[in-house]
Amino acid sequence: MNLSNSFSIAIIMLFFSCSDQTDSGISENDAEVERIPITAVENIAASEFEINQFVKLTDSLYENNKLKKIEYHEMSLCGGALAGYTLGDSIMFLSGLHAVGFSHTISKCYFKDSILYKTITTTHYTTNEEDSTIYNNDGKIEPSLLKYSNEIVTILYTEEPKMIKTIDGEETSHHIDTWNNIIEHKRQCASEMRFEILSELKNLR
Repeated sequence: MNLSNSFSIAIIMLFFSCSDQTDSGISENDAEVERIPITAVENIAASEFEINQFVKLTDSLYENNKLKKIEYHEMSLCGGALAGYTLGDSIMFLSGLHAVGFSHTISKCYFKDSILYKTITTTHYTTNEEDSTIYNNDGKIEPSLLKYSNEIVTILYTEEPKMIKTIDGEETSHHIDTWNNIIEHKRQCASEMRFEILSELKNLR
């Protein structure tokens, strides 16, 4: 079986597995691009396996240029430089980039229909900007002397959302209330970013 046929079958399987909803990414309300309430993007009782399979398929479609890129024309408060990736009228995932100084954050949100499935937030940040030894005689930072760390926050929106946070590959401990606040914040940001891409889709019609 060639690659083209494999993707055709995968796409068919994806849409036949969708739940019985009238919304296939852009509902009648979304088409009007009225500001949707935060609760309009919420988790359903998808299993971790189902979410990971969907994300794997979406990533494959993206890597093989099967998705259409829609760029948000302004800077997104949550996403920074924001782009959405669609298959037909369905927003499959969003990708945003915030850059400040020598650090940056990449945000990804995956959706099945209008349902938020997964968010991944990767922050690449400096750890020694306060160290006087990294500055040259002109008082400017020598980029080659900077040290960096990577923080990755992954949330699966299962019936009970699951969050994993790592710093340089090491999983960190957490306080449940703090993590619940992060989970809700990421959910709200995903809703706002989806609204922003929906507004761009309306303008393209």
